[in-house]
Amino acid sequence: MSETLLIHYNPATAQQASWSLCNNEGELTTPVQTGELAELTELSRRRPIVILLHSQCLHINHLNLPAMSTQKLMRAVPYAVEEFIAADVEDFHFVATTDKASKLTAVVGIDRHTLQKIIDMFRSHGIFIDKIIPDVLCINGNNTQWACLRYHDDCYLQTGQFEGMVLTPDLLGYVIDSKLSPADADDKPEKLLVFTEQDDDSELPAPGDNSVEVVDIRYNQHPLVIFSGNYKLAEPLNLLQHGFKQKRESTGYW
Repeated sequence: MSETLLIHYNPATAQQASWSLCNNEGELTTPVQTGELAELTELSRRRPIVILLHSQCLHINHLNLPAMSTQKLMRAVPYAVEEFIAADVEDFHFVATTDKASKLTAVVGIDRHTLQKIIDMFRSHGIFIDKIIPDVLCINGNNTQWACLRYHDDCYLQTGQFEGMVLTPDLLGYVIDSKLSPADADDKPEKLLVFTEQDDDSELPAPGDNSVEVVDIRYNQHPLVIFSGNYKLAEPLNLLQHGFKQKRESTGYW
């Protein structure tokens, strides 16, 4: 199979993206580029296309739901998350999977209009997407090892394979300490990985719980170098499922 075209996309800059080709081992095989979507038309042909979507436009939740069929689960999810979303849940598209570590149901929701607009934007340039995955779930965090990634004015925090959020820098320390409070003693990680741009000289988070080791990891150019090695772990929460499952115009990849 061809290398995957991995695209980091933020709807706030609708006509722009960053991208690279990625092999099956999760290694980038070309330099990361940033530019207009129109530049991707030729590169996207006969390749799987995976978008890592900026998670600021997503609602990521963990729910304690009883075991049930997928069909019944997807009918139950909107009612279960209604109290967490300040909008009409009928306007939302949801995907869900079981988080084996926590035994809870991991749910990601997005406004249907926003998702359709993203799909249509890429299609207008001849780019047919195979998967859309939350970028915050691609930074190597799990139940024993949390991960934080700082990029420009965003702080990504992943506290489980299917649990994460995007924060402003001033909130990062507060949220980490809140999650490490005594009430959550059983969920404390052994390490906090902090991925920081090579030239970023800001201070590292200093959790109040000194038992958590903080590991400083520097990356060059763009967080796609981090996302590429972890995005497959988040594929169960691919947004292009159910009513948004895509059909390619071509017969497949060579």
